[in-house]
Amino acid sequence: MSTTPSPCHHIIAAKVTPTSSGIFFVSSRYVETVKPEKDSFINEELQESFSDLLFKADINKSEGYIYFLFEHKSYISKDIAFQLLKYMIEIWEAKTKKEKTYELPMIIPLVIYHGKDSWNIKTSLGQMITGFEQFPQDIKKYALNYEYLIYNLSRYTDEEIKGEVQLKIIFTTLRDIFTKDRNGLLESILRATKYLQELEDKQTGIEYFEILMRYIFSARADFAMKDMNKIIDKL
Repeated sequence: MSTTPSPCHHIIAAKVTPTSSGIFFVSSRYVETVKPEKDSFINEELQESFSDLLFKADINKSEGYIYFLFEHKSYISKDIAFQLLKYMIEIWEAKTKKEKTYELPMIIPLVIYHGKDSWNIKTSLGQMITGFEQFPQDIKKYALNYEYLIYNLSRYTDEEIKGEVQLKIIFTTLRDIFTKDRNGLLESILRATKYLQELEDKQTGIEYFEILMRYIFSARADFAMKDMNKIIDKL
């Protein structure tokens, strides 16, 4: 278990609520009292490609979790359902060991994707099992299968990404980081910085700007200091 957060983690964790982006695809009718947990389940080998956030929540009046997996690659990981399964097992193991219980909480897995390609794989573990769809139901019932939710940021406009301003800035930046050329990305960053300037807490705005820049420089090799200077000149 890792405890090193990704650059955007504390902004997202602080701003996600039961109704921000409707907890994305999870109906707020069933989800209440969302609280971020500190643990991350991404090992060091995969931290450049993935980051995660775990939220404790009341799901249909029972204790459960919503697990966000962020895929920070420009292409789709075909084994994402398998990766999620391993992380969910780690969450269950941590829960049972800590509380000495054998009851497993509900976990709703949700993938945040912002790559260039359209999401073209099925959102279930079964699709990774050879011949799964052709098996009769009497055999399928013995196979481990689940579905995950997918939030493909590239499909959403600025207006469709809901939530507080800081959350919208992070998600629009994630959306544009791989899908736009350098000039398009510069426009997105300038728009984001204007929003940050409107925050009453100027120190918080500066901190968010620094986080945003660190992430962009780590994700885009073609983004240089001259681009940073362009942004600063226009502030």
